[in-house]
Amino acid sequence: MKVPHGKHAYRCRFQGADAGPAWDSIVYGPGSYESYVWSMQQPFLLEEARALASVSPYLYYLDFACGTGRVLAALSPCAGTVTGVDVSPAMLRQAAEKVPAARLIEGDVTRTPNILEGQYDLITAFRFFLNTEPDVRLAVMRALAMVLRDSDSRLIFNVHGNALSSRGLSALLARRGGADEHKIRAPWAAWRMVVRSGLEIVDWRGYGLCPRFAHSGALRRLATRLDNLALHSRYLRSVCRDLVFVCRRSGEGV
Repeated sequence: MKVPHGKHAYRCRFQGADAGPAWDSIVYGPGSYESYVWSMQQPFLLEEARALASVSPYLYYLDFACGTGRVLAALSPCAGTVTGVDVSPAMLRQAAEKVPAARLIEGDVTRTPNILEGQYDLITAFRFFLNTEPDVRLAVMRALAMVLRDSDSRLIFNVHGNALSSRGLSALLARRGGADEHKIRAPWAAWRMVVRSGLEIVDWRGYGLCPRFAHSGALRRLATRLDNLALHSRYLRSVCRDLVFVCRRSGEGV
């Protein structure tokens, strides 16, 4: 999605009272690139959630930075108890409409750590870690690691701006350094954060090999085929735009 008035305007656009509906209709609206990437990610997340539910029939599920409830709604049928946490009341109102049975908590875990009370079999955190300051993202990941229940529990998070992808290279060529320097830009940066949080990665996938512009016009069919090819390639995943990591507590068996 093109942002005519710069990145700051884009962020502010989704912070008002109508942020929830705007986010769903613009960023994840029908035909958007983000919706396309999500359509590839969702089957993998459901597979992971169902595998956990087979071990823990009454699955305790937490979606951190749940926003409007996109991930929460997709995985809630697999869980016995569903909790969403976010700092935005506008986003949480939208999430409440999608998942009425969910327990939704407004708060900032870096200021109020006890909002994550309890133990969870599955935790998801999407579209949070890319733009967050290093000390904040490390504190949050450590807090999430602390509330994983046991060796079967999983934390699944994403980084939607891989430095090795077409998006990352485009940003580099545009010389966007400066304020963006703190971002998690590549797989090894996410790996370091995971290890420093007392976790280990048991699986990871890449989504969105081809750039956004390739998904319009004559290139769309070819781009879709290449993206599907990347879903099953251990090599191409490293250069996909959106990386999804599955983690467990470090040193614990399957």
